[in-house]
Amino acid sequence: MRKTMVMTLLAATSFGLVTVGQAHAATASYTTTFKYVDATTNKTLKTVKTTGSKNKTYTYKPVAIKYYATPAKLSYKVTKASTITLKVKATYRKATIKYVDRYNNATIKTATTKMVPVGKTASFTPVSVSGYQVTSTATKKLANVKLDSTVTFTYDKLFKLTQNMVAMDTKKSLGTSSQTVKRGQTVTLTPKLVADYVTPPVQKVQVNKDTTATFNYQRLYNVTINSVGSDGVKLGSVKQTVQQGQTVTAMPKNYAGYATPISQKVAPNKDMTVTLTYPKFYTVNVVEKAADGTVLTTRSMQGQAGQSVKLTPESHEGYVAPKDQTVDQATTVTFIYQIDRTHQDDAYNKLIASMDNQDQSKLALATYKADYTQATTLASYQAAQ
Repeated sequence: MRKTMVMTLLAATSFGLVTVGQAHAATASYTTTFKYVDATTNKTLKTVKTTGSKNKTYTYKPVAIKYYATPAKLSYKVTKASTITLKVKATYRKATIKYVDRYNNATIKTATTKMVPVGKTASFTPVSVSGYQVTSTATKKLANVKLDSTVTFTYDKLFKLTQNMVAMDTKKSLGTSSQTVKRGQTVTLTPKLVADYVTPPVQKVQVNKDTTATFNYQRLYNVTINSVGSDGVKLGSVKQTVQQGQTVTAMPKNYAGYATPISQKVAPNKDMTVTLTYPKFYTVNVVEKAADGTVLTTRSMQGQAGQSVKLTPESHEGYVAPKDQTVDQATTVTFIYQIDRTHQDDAYNKLIASMDNQDQSKLALATYKADYTQATTLASYQAAQ
C-alpha cells in the first residue's frame, strides 16, 4: 500500500501535480487537460493531459512555453474528466520579413524572422538581393508590437541595357556601353559623337528584359571639288562632307576667261576628289575688208579650248561674201570681199545678145566693159555702171 502511494505521488509530480492531503487508495481516476491559449489571439499553443483520482485536490505547476510568460501554480480538484484553459501572455512576437518582386509579388529571397518584445518598437532595414534593387531604402518600423507581424520589402528586377554603335560602311562595332535598368523603366539613349560618321537619332527604350539598342552610324566621306582650267591653272577648291549612300552634285562656279563646265553628280563610297575642268576661252579677231583694202567691219569671237569656232562672213551690199572658215585657237582672220560684178555681166551679155551685129557691138562696148571689169573700188565700179 505504501509502495502504491509513493508511485502515485511520483507520477503526479512528473506532470506538475502535487497531492494535497494524505494519500488514499484511488477509487476512480479522471483525465484533466490543461490547454494553453494565447491570451490575445485565443490560439491554442499547447495541451498537457494528466490523470488524477476523483475528489482529490492537486496543485498544477504550468510548463514554460518559449516567448510566453509562465502562469503561477494553481490548485484544482478532480471530480470528472475536464479541461482547464490557461491564458498565457506573449512576451515576444514574431516578425516575418519578406523580400518580393514589385512587378509580380514573387519571393526573391527566403523570408527571415525576428522575435520582437511585446509592446516594443522594432526597426528593419532592407538587405541587398543580387539582380534586384530595393524600391525604398527607408527603414520600416513596427511600433508597440502586440501580434505576429509581417514586414515586406519590395524590389525591382534589374536588367542590362547595352548600347551598341555599328559602322554601316564596315559593319563593325564602334564601341559599346551598358547600364543597369529597372524592369519597366523607359530610358532615353543619346548616341555618342563619332568622328567621320553621322550621329543617329536618340532612342527611347522600355526595358523588360536584357536589351541591346543598336545605333547605326552612316559614314561621312570628304569630297574635294577642284576647279582647274584647261591651261592647268588652279581656279579654286571647295570641300564638303557627304553621307554614305547619298549623292552630291558638284556645282561649278563661274571664272572669268573660262567656260563653265556642267555639274557632276557623285555617290562616294570613300573620300574622293572631283575635278571640274574649265575650258579656257580664246579670242578670234575677224576683219572683213574689200579687195582694195577698205575695211568693211571688224568683230571678235570667243571659243573654248578644245572646240573649234566656225566663222561666217557677214553680207555687205555690192560685195561677194567669201567662204566660211573654221579655227580652234586664238588668231586674227581676214575676209577679203570682191566686188559683185554678177549683175553687170548679165546685163552686158543680154545686151550683146540682142544686137544684130554682135561683134561690132562688142567693139563698141569694149571700153565700157573694161571700165566696170577693171574697177578696183565699189565707187569706181558703180561709176562705170
